[in-house]
Amino acid sequence: MEKSNIPNLDRRYSDIFQKGENRKRRFEIRKYPVHIYLIIFLTLLSLGLLITIFIISRGKTSGNEDFNAERRLPEKHQLISPLLDCAEESDETISANRLKNLVEKYINESKSAGKASVVAVYYRDLNNGPWFGINSSTDFTPASLLKIPLMLTYFKLAEKDPSVLQQKIKNNAADTQEMYDSMNFKAEKQLEPNADYTVEELITRMIEYSDNVAYKILLDNVDKPKLQSIYEDFGIDISKGINNTSEDILTLKDYSSFYRILYNASYLNKDLSEKVLELLSKTTFNSGLVAKLPENTVVAHKFGERHFSGTNESQLHDCGIVYTADKNYILCIMTKGTDFNNLIEVISNISSQVYTYITENK
Repeated sequence: MEKSNIPNLDRRYSDIFQKGENRKRRFEIRKYPVHIYLIIFLTLLSLGLLITIFIISRGKTSGNEDFNAERRLPEKHQLISPLLDCAEESDETISANRLKNLVEKYINESKSAGKASVVAVYYRDLNNGPWFGINSSTDFTPASLLKIPLMLTYFKLAEKDPSVLQQKIKNNAADTQEMYDSMNFKAEKQLEPNADYTVEELITRMIEYSDNVAYKILLDNVDKPKLQSIYEDFGIDISKGINNTSEDILTLKDYSSFYRILYNASYLNKDLSEKVLELLSKTTFNSGLVAKLPENTVVAHKFGERHFSGTNESQLHDCGIVYTADKNYILCIMTKGTDFNNLIEVISNISSQVYTYITENK
């Protein structure tokens, strides 16, 4: 402290003022010894550490042991839940291990019974992120699953130019009926030869009825670089399909990213993301994921099937988002075998098993 902070103050008064301050300091020190201040400091430090540990432990346990917590914006849409932020996907989470073990047990039993030769499963809780994968890096033939990226291509174009969806295209496919006849799971409605349809109508037919003719028309008229960019944007490499005669080019973990990003509304805008999932929730294929779920359970999903006559191998897949009262989750199941009915049974049983576990272990 300065000896005088008042200009022209008499030196005598300055000395008295200084001595008084010194006596005051000595009095305060005698009243509050140094070790008292040290004790107070250490007490406050310990309290701060305890509060910090409590907050961290709460954060770790509140997300079912998944530390990549997601924060979501309030949302008026029914089928999407936009993210405010989200960390990268972590390793398989401990909280999903019990469910994974149950599913693996059933898969092994099904394979032993000859109902399937290969089964892959990908599960992800969309509320806080716990997930697991079984054979999630195994390649499969996507077949009709490729209809989703084609749909996304048109909707991405429609973000900038909504009139794209109202453009009309004529069904000039000469083999229309032949294509319908070759489908193992028939389309409930068929396009008329030489009739005009809007892009939106064709997308609806392609998704709701898995219409291969609608798919071919849309594929023939899409900008191929735009379609390719969809796969690139999602980090999916389909170049291996060029020389792969088996057509096994896609893993179910890669494919499941379409659903996660649609649910998060992080690729298309909110309205179009909602529209896509609404279309997927209206698919008429009810023999896979939805077969053994409670009536009126909303499932936004797409199936794909392929039969190889040369090897007698059949592949059946069903991937989607299951909406429950407490949580929503992605479930993708891809299978290989020799009989579609057996594969349907495997998919529906796994879906039922997951649903039961999720709803009974809240």
